[in-house]
Amino acid sequence: MKKNNFYYFRMERLKEEFEEIRGKAASIEELAIVSLRAVRKCLVDFKEHSRYHDFETKAEEMLFFMVIKLELSSYRMFFMDLFCWWKDRPKEAGSDAEKAYWREKMKMMEAFFETHRQFAEYREKELMRFCAVMAAPENRSIFHQRDAPAGRDGNSNFDKRPYSNNDDEIEARLMAYARLSNFCSRQIVRLSRVNGSHADSQVVDVGKIGWGGEQIKEH
Repeated sequence: MKKNNFYYFRMERLKEEFEEIRGKAASIEELAIVSLRAVRKCLVDFKEHSRYHDFETKAEEMLFFMVIKLELSSYRMFFMDLFCWWKDRPKEAGSDAEKAYWREKMKMMEAFFETHRQFAEYREKELMRFCAVMAAPENRSIFHQRDAPAGRDGNSNFDKRPYSNNDDEIEARLMAYARLSNFCSRQIVRLSRVNGSHADSQVVDVGKIGWGGEQIKEH
């Protein structure tokens, strides 16, 4: 399913770019801004590719809409929130105020998770069922056969969706909040180790932002 899949390999390249950015960023703001640029470039590449190439197999199409496109959207949401939340934190008010700030963010995300719990469980089961169906030998001829030659008429298939825009938005937001929840938890732990309001040049463990941990200086 992944062999010769442009979207899959472009997404893998984006994750490599995240690693490179993470190693060079001097601050969380810089990490978020540069990563957002990488996400937007990936989106442009997806749209450009789709103008001239149809999905070659049903498997490629389903992988794109059920996994890749949602993951890309979730990274965009994640980095936008990461930048805004970090920029707006009460960094001058001392560690207690900042801890309270991150706890409020956690409460907000937990409320969102609870509101959409049934949807998240349904989508998880749907994805597991999709993987099982795709892997079944009797379905290989259906999902992995090549369709008609790639279209060259400039009609993009990028925005075709097997389910609604609202569902896309909710699922991508759930994925973004899962990463942000981990980040907020790490900030609370970090601040619990800070004495008083002293946090100048404090090294922040960004932790797993969906791809791994790294030490980035706070500014």
